[in-house]
Amino acid sequence: MKEALHRLFVQKYGNVLEATRNSLRVYNWIKATLPSSLVNEDILPLVTQQILPDPADDHVLQAATISKANVIVTDNTRHFPEYIVSSYGIVVKMPDEVIAEIIGSNWDRSMLIIKRMHNRFQNPAIPWKEFLGTCQTQHSLPRTAERIRQGRPQTT
Repeated sequence: MKEALHRLFVQKYGNVLEATRNSLRVYNWIKATLPSSLVNEDILPLVTQQILPDPADDHVLQAATISKANVIVTDNTRHFPEYIVSSYGIVVKMPDEVIAEIIGSNWDRSMLIIKRMHNRFQNPAIPWKEFLGTCQTQHSLPRTAERIRQGRPQTT
């Protein structure tokens, strides 16, 4: 994970020193906050054959399998075909789909957090409808925006 974060920050900053500093900061935060999300790369078996269409993604499927995950959340769903990942008992979901599900299952808490995010836009203030439109279009969260527009889920 350290190497992947470093590559990401090198692309972002173009400066190896700045990338190293930021990638270590983020890695240490993840390690302290979400230790169960890290898979020790030493335990990943060496890939002897390509599993996924893009071999650079094979480690993600391996980590999900080893950690007994049942979902891989990614914007890159085409690199994780259902016919392959389902054989490992895993489904692939877009971040938007997962966020919408979380909102639907924990409406009050989710709306409290989302309203706090909205209230941060003060200079200038953004109307609620425009905020949802921005979530939908600029942040690629159409399901999330629609879930919020639908309102509190009906209980039966």
